[in-house]
Amino acid sequence: MPMETADSPLTSFLRTLVHSDAPRAARVFENMPEESAMGVAKLLPADLVAQILPHLQLNFAAALIKDVDPEVSKAVVHAMEPKRAATLLMRMPREALERLLPHAPQRLKDEARELLVYPEDSVGRIMMTDYLSFRESDTVLDAIRKIRQLASRQFPAS
Repeated sequence: MPMETADSPLTSFLRTLVHSDAPRAARVFENMPEESAMGVAKLLPADLVAQILPHLQLNFAAALIKDVDPEVSKAVVHAMEPKRAATLLMRMPREALERLLPHAPQRLKDEARELLVYPEDSVGRIMMTDYLSFRESDTVLDAIRKIRQLASRQFPAS
C-alpha cells in the first residue's frame, strides 16, 4: 500500500474529521493497520495528533507515537491529562519513554514516577487513585447525576 502524502484525500479527510469529531477520528485510526496509522500520524501536524491521542485505546496510542517526531511527542504530552499521559508512557518502549520524558511537564513526570513504583505488568501500573464520595443525604439519583457528569469529562482508561 503506498504511503499517503500530506495532500492525500485520506489526510485531508482526517484533518476535517479531527476538527469536527476527534473521538470519531480516533476510531478511524484504530480501524487502520498499525503501520498505515503510524504513516498517517507522521504526516499530520502535531496538534492534530495530540487531539486524536486522548481518544485512542492506550496500547494503540503508545504504538502510534513511539516513533513520531519530537514535536509531535511534545504536543502530545502537553495536551493530555497527566494521569492518562503517564499511563500511556508506561506502555511505551523504554527508548521512546526516554525521548518523551524531557518534554513532559513536571506534573506528568510526577505521575509517571508514581506509576513506576509498581512492577511492570502489575495492576498498580494501571490503577486509578481517584475516587468519588457522597453525602449520606444524597439520593441515588443525585449520585447517578454526579457520576454521569464526571464521566462526561473523563476519557476511558484503556
